[in-house]
Amino acid sequence: MALSGDSAVPVLVTVDQEGGIPQSSNNINGGTDQPGNLGLGASFDPDNTYASYSVMAEELTAVGVHVDFAPVLGPMVSHEETSMYTRSFSELPSEITRHAVQAVQGLQDNRVIATGKHFPNHSTAPGDEHYFLTVNDEDEETVREAYFPPFASTIEAGLDMIMMTHSVYTAWEDGLPSVFSRTIVTDLLRGELGFQGLIVTDDINMGAITTTEWDEHPDVMAIAAGVDMIVDCGANNDPIYGLAEGNRKYAFDVGGQIDTVAKAVRDGRLTEERIDESVGRILRMKMKYCLFEDPYVDVATAGDTVRTDLQIETSERLHREAITLVRNDAGLFPIDPGGDVRIHVITPAFFQLELYPDAAWGNIAGTDLYREMKKIQPSVTGKTFLVGPVPIDVDMLVKNVESSGADVLVIGTYNALYYDQQIDLVRQLLDLGMPAIVVATAMPYDLMAFPEASTYLLSYSNRDMTLEAAARALFGQAEPTGRLPVSLPGLYEIGWSANAAPVSCRQ
Repeated sequence: MALSGDSAVPVLVTVDQEGGIPQSSNNINGGTDQPGNLGLGASFDPDNTYASYSVMAEELTAVGVHVDFAPVLGPMVSHEETSMYTRSFSELPSEITRHAVQAVQGLQDNRVIATGKHFPNHSTAPGDEHYFLTVNDEDEETVREAYFPPFASTIEAGLDMIMMTHSVYTAWEDGLPSVFSRTIVTDLLRGELGFQGLIVTDDINMGAITTTEWDEHPDVMAIAAGVDMIVDCGANNDPIYGLAEGNRKYAFDVGGQIDTVAKAVRDGRLTEERIDESVGRILRMKMKYCLFEDPYVDVATAGDTVRTDLQIETSERLHREAITLVRNDAGLFPIDPGGDVRIHVITPAFFQLELYPDAAWGNIAGTDLYREMKKIQPSVTGKTFLVGPVPIDVDMLVKNVESSGADVLVIGTYNALYYDQQIDLVRQLLDLGMPAIVVATAMPYDLMAFPEASTYLLSYSNRDMTLEAAARALFGQAEPTGRLPVSLPGLYEIGWSANAAPVSCRQ
């Protein structure tokens, strides 16, 4: 469609492909699962990150995707900051930097534009930009030390795109999101850090923007600040995250938004020079990635470079090297799959209502830990549950375990720390006094909710390859060589593994 008009300009096709739980090219969609940033961070090997992002780029290129809105460059600053989720490599800027540079090169070496996000950082404040405007009150020195190094290093490594955050950073602006701040977008990112690539918004329809009334249309404010492109998810409807009454005067459909920006130029609120700057950058980027010369993919041969034997072999290794044994105090790990050992599994289902705590969309994997363990040992029994089981479900699951006659109980969790019902379920199961292994299949912090658990394993994701790797580790078929990429406050420091002495992490 874009190439059929008088001004034939190819489009940039984009996707959020971060690996781990938020990924579109995964096993159930015909691609190859990737561990995700936190799982890659657990390897403490940036070469693994390069390999993972190279596989993603090969699969995206094959189907005609030019831009990956990845990698996330922010740190896991706290177990309370759930919007960062397993999308971060680490809590240390130095470790994030080492992995981020390799992520960018893995994508761009394979003809996919990488996007460092979200500048200066996604949130680091209580709350989530998807729902409301978040405010970071840290001083400028803290912000620079904690969040700038990965951006500075990836810019130096040739990063071609950066996504702005919707959070307010009071070190530079009071009440104005970073995406609307010319001080942050143009003076800081362009001027001081020297970034010459494309700058894009996060979804302009997120609650941080739409539930706040602004003096000007959000698109116009972002472009005036120096942003080149507007990311507009779910347009032509009212924003799914809510809408401030005063924002109803703004267009939230693509045609209306384009007209609004054009009118702002005619009225002098935006200059043609400001528009031309961005158009020039966009066209140069499309030329750099050869979209004018070669805008199409060969549909007939796309499958030849998606989910190849080498990609599967690489990804299986990456998943194995992410699995982390945090605690083995009772010596239950690994489980002997032979003999008469009776194993029962209570684990999250393949479908969960939330991608991450309080997220507004679901997460559908292709399998669960019970099924993966049963593939290895057919006598395994078990049940599954959703993220927030209601009391009657908790009662039924506990009774199911009591009647199982199991010698070993495996308890899968899914962000249990953030759901009281799930905490109640796990505590009741542990109170039964059965030998039990807890496997966290999402964020690594669940042990903080039930620190009495004697055995604790991390997978960082519930994707198919991840749970296959976790099941193999549980039965001693694979060594869990991962280490904690974040600390568990009051329990373990970053770099810890029950298998070996912790690594020496760069501060």
